[in-house]
Amino acid sequence: MAKRKMSPTKVLDSLGVWNGRSVAAHAVWVDEADLAILKARGVGIGHCPSSNMKLASGVAPVTRMLALNMAVGVGTGRSGREQQRFQFVRGDGSGGRNCRRSLR
Repeated sequence: MAKRKMSPTKVLDSLGVWNGRSVAAHAVWVDEADLAILKARGVGIGHCPSSNMKLASGVAPVTRMLALNMAVGVGTGRSGREQQRFQFVRGDGSGGRNCRRSLR
């Protein structure tokens, strides 16, 4: 960030990464300008609360994202144990692998 004087979201935007269908995983360290870019490009957010908590990486501004009518889905951060937590929610024995619905 210091080298380019831009947030990771802005760097990726300048490289054209957000063109087309994209999902920003975690989106913990985003500010209002980053959210504006992500919303304008139609980027979905993969919110992984268990992973973020385990890594102590921060808290995504999910309430703000939803207020902006952004697509926010719940992810697991790849941990098998975290996927099993979704099994209860889904009730289908998938272990969370099929949990791809938007929160809104």
